[in-house]
Amino acid sequence: MLEIFYSTGIRLSEMNKIDLDHIDHNEKNIRILGKGSKYRLVLFGEKCEASIRNYIKYSRNKSNSRNLSNALFLNKYGSRLSVRSIQRIVKKYMLISGIKNNLHTHSLRHTFATHLIEGGADIKVVQDLLGHESPSTTQIYTHTSAKHTKEAYFRFHPKAKMNVK
Repeated sequence: MLEIFYSTGIRLSEMNKIDLDHIDHNEKNIRILGKGSKYRLVLFGEKCEASIRNYIKYSRNKSNSRNLSNALFLNKYGSRLSVRSIQRIVKKYMLISGIKNNLHTHSLRHTFATHLIEGGADIKVVQDLLGHESPSTTQIYTHTSAKHTKEAYFRFHPKAKMNVK
């Protein structure tokens, strides 16, 4: 779950709605039902792909139920995990991973957006991946570090490049 949240930037409510047939393993994308009942595609890389496959192979089908839901994440009864259960699981594994701050699933969404922007992604691309209607909403999620801001200034501003006093 942590890998999917970080790799895709999806919302908690979107994670809860992922079904097995929403995942395209060949194209490495997930069809997400987002806000406003609109679908969008989110992308994922090799590490996330391996995590999803391992979860499906080793963990997903451990339910005692014969009638498994089509949901990606299941509870012990074979039904879709609740939003609250996903929150508890994520919090547990964040603590196990050594993340002691009071972080939530939405923190991974912020990190996803920030890393894309700091890596040079266009704000419009990030907006589309996050499923935002407006670029101004996306800007809220992009916390650039002081170091990144300084590097960008000295790299791109014409007066900063010159040795002018």
